[in-house]
Amino acid sequence: MIGDDSLKKTAIYEWFSRFRGGHESLEDEIRSGRLSTSRNEGTVEQVKWIIRSDQRMTIRELAQEVEISHGSIHAILSDYLKMKRVSAMLVPQLLNPDQMETRQLTAAKCFEKKHRGPDVS
Repeated sequence: MIGDDSLKKTAIYEWFSRFRGGHESLEDEIRSGRLSTSRNEGTVEQVKWIIRSDQRMTIRELAQEVEISHGSIHAILSDYLKMKRVSAMLVPQLLNPDQMETRQLTAAKCFEKKHRGPDVS
């Protein structure tokens, strides 16, 4: 099959290796080690509520508060909560049209004020 639904070469080579080695199933083998607990639903909810209470928290502070790694916090914020940092504040990446217009007007006012110079009244 050709296109987006086709298998990658690496997957085909991996399957070939498995079958050559005597495996008869495409199912993954049981792996040792503990399951990831840092990106579960409970942790994501905890991070979401902490951010709602203080959007200026740093990733380091969040990691210490929730007791998970910096990388896991970053993944939760970007992948699960779809947030990014703007001017030291975490904000949703997707804004509705009204929010986008408000943000653009505010930015334009700040830009204009900065380039106008000091207000001597």
